[in-house]
Amino acid sequence: VRPPWDFSIPVGTCNDLLARCRSRFQRGANAGGFHPGRFELVGARLVPVVAGRLSDRFGRAITYLRLSVTDRCNLKCEYCTPVTSGVSLPREDLLSDDEIVEILQTMARAGLEKVRFTGGEPLVRPGFLDLVARVRAIEGLRELCVSTNGLLLEEQAERLLELGVTRFNVSVRRTSAGAVWYPSSR
Repeated sequence: VRPPWDFSIPVGTCNDLLARCRSRFQRGANAGGFHPGRFELVGARLVPVVAGRLSDRFGRAITYLRLSVTDRCNLKCEYCTPVTSGVSLPREDLLSDDEIVEILQTMARAGLEKVRFTGGEPLVRPGFLDLVARVRAIEGLRELCVSTNGLLLEEQAERLLELGVTRFNVSVRRTSAGAVWYPSSR
């Protein structure tokens, strides 16, 4: 059973997600917002429908999306290296910048307010700074965040702040008090 806050999207379903977002937004735009007494059966629960808004199975608004922009990383650790093969996806299997922007524009019209870029390591994605600039321009997005291992942050932090990133989540693994462990680099 997935927790109610889990809005993970399996690989290969971005077209389905985009179609659902467009459909929900169009229904909402035509319906004119919340309609008291209008409910949808989700599992065994009736939840209120807010037309044009993304919501989870409990009817809570979805305003935050963690978006993995790459499966590549500049470290070789268990967090982002595929356990099965260690082989990254071909570039053509990843969402393009245009696809990411289109999905986020659609989701922002349906209530998305916050995006956290994750990976692998998002700072290794070619053109990542340009992507951040394009996403910042999307109307309705209030907060952009980046989860990173921090190795490339020193050289890119100033530009990311200029582009409107408001938060950084730096993940560091400790093996003992005061000692920071970085796995062997690739």
